[in-house]
This record gives sequence, structure tokens and C-alpha cells, in this order.
Amino acid sequence: MKDGKRQAPPRIRRIQTISLAMLVVCGTINYLDRGALSVANPAIRADLGISLGEMGLLLSAFAWSLFDGRLDTGNAAQDDLY
Repeated sequence: MKDGKRQAPPRIRRIQTISLAMLVVCGTINYLDRGALSVANPAIRADLGISLGEMGLLLSAFAWSLFDGRLDTGNAAQDDLY
């Protein structure tokens, strides 16, 4: 024990590191996909025949998924701290 804190076993620490790396990769892919969708917005709207409002809902789906995920991970992190 260092400074009164418990150290995670090596196996758990490895799983935590892999999980964090996977979350970073998934977040990056989501961010890039959202950017590509914004650039392709006019072509997608023309091809699918959807309105600006419907396209706005499609683009906001990415933001809501990020928001929801951050709430869950924030609550999980806070539970582990106390």
C-alpha cells in the first residue's frame, strides 16, 4: 500500500488499461464518423430525401450517445472512488 491507497492486482490493472484503450479508440471513431457525416450532409439529404430537421436528429444522435456514456462512466468512477 502506498499513501494509504490499495493497489489493483496486475490482472485487474491490465483489464483496466485495455478497457480504457478500447474506449478511447471507440470515442475517436465516433468523433470521426460524426465529422464525416457532417461533411456528407448535403449528399445524404439529397439521396435519402430527408429534411433539415430529420438530418438534425440524425446528427444529434451522436451527441446524445456520448452524453449518456459519459454519465454512466462518471457514475461508475465515482462509485469506485468512495
